[in-house]
Amino acid sequence: MDPNFGTTEDVGMETQVFDTPYLETENYANHVVKVKLDGEELQVPLSEALAGYQRQADYTRKTQELAEQRNQMQYAATIQAALERDPEATIDLLARHYNISRAQAAAVADEVDDFQSLDPQEQKMRELDRRVASFEEYQSQLEVEKEVQRLQQRYSDFDVPTVVQTALRLGTTI
Repeated sequence: MDPNFGTTEDVGMETQVFDTPYLETENYANHVVKVKLDGEELQVPLSEALAGYQRQADYTRKTQELAEQRNQMQYAATIQAALERDPEATIDLLARHYNISRAQAAAVADEVDDFQSLDPQEQKMRELDRRVASFEEYQSQLEVEKEVQRLQQRYSDFDVPTVVQTALRLGTTI
């Protein structure tokens, strides 16, 4: 049986199984293959065609990561601008969005002071509660960012700062 038949390849956290023979590219690196570039057919060495594919895949991945970071930065900049323009309304909006009141926020500050006086078991319980709440807040943030991204893709003129300003003015999180 061909040693290259029925191979597996790790791809991220998944393993893909290929039931067809594969080509040892090292043996054919200098062979020429036809590729289309901007509608024009070119002949390039197989090694360059493969390298181009790898560069394109890496470029695509990095471009997607950069777009996600840009969206996160835009969201943070929008909140910062809103805080600078109208901090009270922005804080009220964020508190409503995350279902906390100003009193709850003040209570959290008081809890930090009291935390050190608790026994170790109670400290662990409170730390676990804090972690769960932090995770839930993170999940909520991701949902907001995904929704903003979906709206930006659906509506080409979707402007996050304008939407946030309008929401602040109307006093709504919807």
